Amino acid sequence: MTCLAQPFAVDPWTLLVSRSLLGFCVGMYPAALLAYAKTADSLMGKFSSWGSLGWALGNGLAGVVAQIDPGVF
Repeated sequence: MTCLAQPFAVDPWTLLVSRSLLGFCVGMYPAALLAYAKTADSLMGKFSSWGSLGWALGNGLAGVVAQIDPGVF
């Protein structure tokens, strides 16, 4: 829900609040997934490697988008 609130920010302060809340929510997500993987008796190394791959692909995609249209992003 906080992700959807960002485009509706009318000034820097409301954007700061929505980004802070989103950071808080995203910060809880990996820990909850790790707890789930541990209780499901899955391999933790394999689980962690997929998380790292997701971060790498997301950062790479952000760089590509910034190079394609640098005026917007």
